[in-house]
Amino acid sequence: SLEAGQFPLSKHWDKGALTLSYGNREFSYVRTEDARKVRPVELEKYEESNWEEELVLKPVTSSLIPSEREIKINTGIVIHQLLSKVRYTADFEKVLTEITWEEALSEEDVKRIKERISKSFENPQIKHWFSKKWQVINESAILTSNNEYRPDRVMMDNQEVMVIDYKTGMRNDRDIRQVKNYMTLLEELENKPVKGYLWYIDLEEIVTV
Repeated sequence: SLEAGQFPLSKHWDKGALTLSYGNREFSYVRTEDARKVRPVELEKYEESNWEEELVLKPVTSSLIPSEREIKINTGIVIHQLLSKVRYTADFEKVLTEITWEEALSEEDVKRIKERISKSFENPQIKHWFSKKWQVINESAILTSNNEYRPDRVMMDNQEVMVIDYKTGMRNDRDIRQVKNYMTLLEELENKPVKGYLWYIDLEEIVTV
């Protein structure tokens, strides 16, 4: 032990203060300088000008400003995403808040979406789709032996089944064929009458299939 004098540094042990002191605490900073000397460079000529005269403000090109059509299409895409997560009318506010954070939507975007949704729900048919009358299945896969189908919204009660697909852009015959396929599959699965609809969000139109 230190007290028994068996430790090489025992003479540095202060039994009363219970401290071990060794070496010199004095220190100093040593500053080294780069041996390479930097030679000053003298400019014979220095170009200068009035920056206010040289400054040119470049106007924003029209390609960087979304057109009214592009805004409408982008709004339709976000609404499609919103509808895919909503089962009933009461879900809209919560889901819209989630999407606002996920997509970093501006206040103007949110206002535009709310206006579109409010206008859509003036249609009694759409309002009926999102009532609690229905058991709702959103974007669930229907698997067959050689393919997978994923309708946007399937609703059912004891008497019937409805299938709805949301679309952005213009009408397309392929969309009708797609919903007809969904209807055939659901009739086989549920053994109930099936109604099919296409909701063209940008056009604000509903097509019965």
